[in-house]
Amino acid sequence: MKRLACWFATVVIALLVLLPALVSADPTDDINNSRRSRMLRRGVPAATAPAERPAVTEPTAETPQNVSDDATFGYTKENPIKMGGADLSEGIAGSKYYLRSLRDKNNKPFNVNRIGNVGPGEDGHIVDLYQLVDSEGTTFKLYIDAYHPEIHPKEAKTPKGMTR
Repeated sequence: MKRLACWFATVVIALLVLLPALVSADPTDDINNSRRSRMLRRGVPAATAPAERPAVTEPTAETPQNVSDDATFGYTKENPIKMGGADLSEGIAGSKYYLRSLRDKNNKPFNVNRIGNVGPGEDGHIVDLYQLVDSEGTTFKLYIDAYHPEIHPKEAKTPKGMTR
């Protein structure tokens, strides 16, 4: 009987200590802490808080479908398409989303193949090379820097000759 009373007292004390912490737990804190710890494990600098994204805006009428004026945009390693997410996994998923949203001149999706990483770009971020084939069989090579959390994939510009 003495053991049962001792065990019961331990359980009650544990509940009194832990219950307030469990009731007031915020699930968004868990998500932010999880992201922060993943970023720290990967050695990402300034991993103290996830990056805040600006609100997504619709393309303006002056730049239909947000097409770049620069003919080299996305087609050279020195001028890659920059986009990203709050953490590294969102940047890679964002680049896949971006590539799936591109359309050729016949408004058909491209067949996309990742060639691989081509090393760091001018800002030190890794640049990935993708090969795109349009509906007529023409091949394009696009360079993407997926490590810019300040640019959402929906806001990233589109290379000349393509639409979204």
